[in-house]
Amino acid sequence: MQCPFCDAKMEKGFIQSSHRIIWSTDMKGLTIAWPNRKKGEMFLNTPRGAWGGYIESYLCRSCKKLIADCYAE
Repeated sequence: MQCPFCDAKMEKGFIQSSHRIIWSTDMKGLTIAWPNRKKGEMFLNTPRGAWGGYIESYLCRSCKKLIADCYAE
């Protein structure tokens, strides 16, 4: 995949976490948080086990950008 920002070749990989990853409009801190669906917040990673998970993604080492598809529950 080519980077849409700088046109360099992107590297396929995974963003991984032992916790669920949430996209949010606000910083929620380090506690376990759940998305506020009314505000459009969502889980980004697929569930794996009780809390952890992963997201398949592409990394551009040239301009330091990540591209990932979100997991919508």
